[in-house]
Amino acid sequence: MKTMRLIFGCTVLAAMTQSSLLAAGSNRIDKLAPDLRESMTLSHNQRVIVTYAANLDESSVQALVSKSGQAAKRFAGSTVISSSLSRREIESLEMDARVVSISPDRKVMATMDIAVPTIGADRLGRYLGYSGKGVTVAVIDSGLTPSATVSSSRILASVDFTGAGRNTDAFGHGTHVAGTIGGSGAKGSVRGVAPGAALVSLRVLDANGQGYVSNVI
Repeated sequence: MKTMRLIFGCTVLAAMTQSSLLAAGSNRIDKLAPDLRESMTLSHNQRVIVTYAANLDESSVQALVSKSGQAAKRFAGSTVISSSLSRREIESLEMDARVVSISPDRKVMATMDIAVPTIGADRLGRYLGYSGKGVTVAVIDSGLTPSATVSSSRILASVDFTGAGRNTDAFGHGTHVAGTIGGSGAKGSVRGVAPGAALVSLRVLDANGQGYVSNVI
């Protein structure tokens, strides 16, 4: 009987110990994004986005902002602070109970890499040999500024209907649209749906991207 009690007692103790270890493991600090943890070094600061708990009072938020260094910027209407911090400062914030997560302030950039494949236009060139050569497309927009994407030799005509007396693009939208239509892909530039097409620029939008229906007509 004593042996049975001893065995039972040891089993309960072992179960309690395992539960405690599992609980401790579940409370382990792991607030850093994996790519941030891998990229942190002692040699330079890291741009980060710090997300804090939503229920903090103003004094706690201000304390976190102060703790986030001189470059700290709090975003109104959110629970986010951006900053540039050393590895030690990041690790200190990770230990702070008010902090929910810390991620890199990742770079974002404009890209057209998926636009053409998304609509299947890349298959026209790959399987049928279509490039838009022999086709002329009119771009009715804010004008068109020649570049590596669309060279001046491919712009057959440029006409301004805004009254500003200029044919180039002072707003940027027309040049962007022209790249989507017929970007050449040269020198790392955007490759459009019809890279061999010629273009005609009809400028109906001014430097603010505004115009009139009568301009378009």
